Amino acid sequence: MKKIFITIVPIVLVIVIIIIIANKNPKIEVTKEIENTNSLQSTTSAVSPEPQMPDTSVSATSKEVSFTVNGGNFYFKPNIIKAKLGDVVSLKFKNDEGFHNLIIDEFKVATQNIKSGAEETITFTASKKGSFEYYCSVGTHRQMGMKGTLIVE
Repeated sequence: MKKIFITIVPIVLVIVIIIIIANKNPKIEVTKEIENTNSLQSTTSAVSPEPQMPDTSVSATSKEVSFTVNGGNFYFKPNIIKAKLGDVVSLKFKNDEGFHNLIIDEFKVATQNIKSGAEETITFTASKKGSFEYYCSVGTHRQMGMKGTLIVE
């Protein structure tokens, strides 16, 4: 009987330890799952159910902005101009010397090729955010540095 007792007691102890360990880990995991679910609920309750896309439409507060850009052999001054999204941009190109034009592809606007002393105004809505190159397309003027940047914020 003593032999059986010595054999059974360690086995029972091992089983009890395994049960205790097995019960402790699920409780910890369940607690963690509840905490994660609660934090997820509190996080998602502040988030709108539909993803929001950035508003790129022209706002009712659009304003007209005017710029004068002078051009010559092989420059634009200024070579950086800035507008806000939705602004109506009026851009006067004055040709100081030579034979040039001014083009902004992304807004599909361009002046005619004009000779020295002439000027032309183009008007468009800054309907996209970003940096857009304006340039002269006559000959290799663009490659020779006759370009600038319109920044729409």
